[in-house]
Amino acid sequence: MNLAELHTSDLLKIKKSLHINEQKKSLKSIYYGEVNKNRNGCGIMLYSNGRIYEGEWLNDVKFGKGFELYPSGNYYLGNFVNGK
Repeated sequence: MNLAELHTSDLLKIKKSLHINEQKKSLKSIYYGEVNKNRNGCGIMLYSNGRIYEGEWLNDVKFGKGFELYPSGNYYLGNFVNGK
């Protein structure tokens, strides 16, 4: 199992335990991680649409190394700049 598969498995367990799915659109996004006025440092964002991001943040924006899991099961593991 590679790192991305391990993250995918663990993050899907977190998503399931929080009951985040497409039927619960009213749930707001949840952030766990470092905060210094804004999201700065490392953290995990569980989006209301089922997407999950784990990685580095800078001034409330995904910036640096990160892993993003999409509701489809696809993922991106790499560097983010200005949220992309």
